[in-house]
Amino acid sequence: MVSNSAYSPVSYTLQSDNTALIDYQNSLGSGFSLVRLYPYCAQVGYPSISGMTLDDAILLNGSVILLWCMAFGLRAVRKTL
Repeated sequence: MVSNSAYSPVSYTLQSDNTALIDYQNSLGSGFSLVRLYPYCAQVGYPSISGMTLDDAILLNGSVILLWCMAFGLRAVRKTL
């Protein structure tokens, strides 16, 4: 008796020509490969409205967090004195 089983992706390889090779396999050991083509205009995530890169945004957020930590630390020191 053979039962139906779902196929799950087990590995993928991204190619430089905007394709991805995805290997699927089920619990019985059978599988297949699928090549998926992504258009060149596809972007991951949302486009930046401000023109900032991800590295700039992380640096800015880290600076704001550091500034808040310094302000709260200074307030705590002033309360103890």
